[in-house]
Amino acid sequence: LKRIGKIEVPKWADLVKTGSYKELAPYDPDWYYIRAAAMARRVYMRGGAGVGAFKKVFGGRKSRGTRPEKAAKGSGSIARHILKQLEILKILEKVPDGKGRRITPQGQRDLDSIAGQIGDKAQIGTCGWFANPWPFPVVTFHQMLVRILRRAPNVTPRVRKHL
Repeated sequence: LKRIGKIEVPKWADLVKTGSYKELAPYDPDWYYIRAAAMARRVYMRGGAGVGAFKKVFGGRKSRGTRPEKAAKGSGSIARHILKQLEILKILEKVPDGKGRRITPQGQRDLDSIAGQIGDKAQIGTCGWFANPWPFPVVTFHQMLVRILRRAPNVTPRVRKHL
């Protein structure tokens, strides 16, 4: 999403906290693009998510000093702004009757092509920090761990049945 360059990062993005439970703004300068990608992926996987759902998803624990922690919601204005930006890009659209957002056919094509590009990079032989020692591609970190554990001689049958 950052390379596309069509998402407008608001002026307040470097000053704002991502929730009332946070003490500081994010350190990563690209946090806005990462949040937008996470929200687009979540709507892609399971449509019908709105601002309230994203407030809950990106919530956390509020530290209350010596008292026990409580659950707190994330920022609604950030979620609202990102959803509007994704609607402008025609990746998402509003569901009638106020039931959140859903992915558009054009948005699904775009996200599928991005996922394909990432998959091609994974097949070249690297999976993040780990070089692929096998002749077959490692697509995700989870798949890599499963393949390592399946070949390990000391894995118990109880663990192996869950792989």
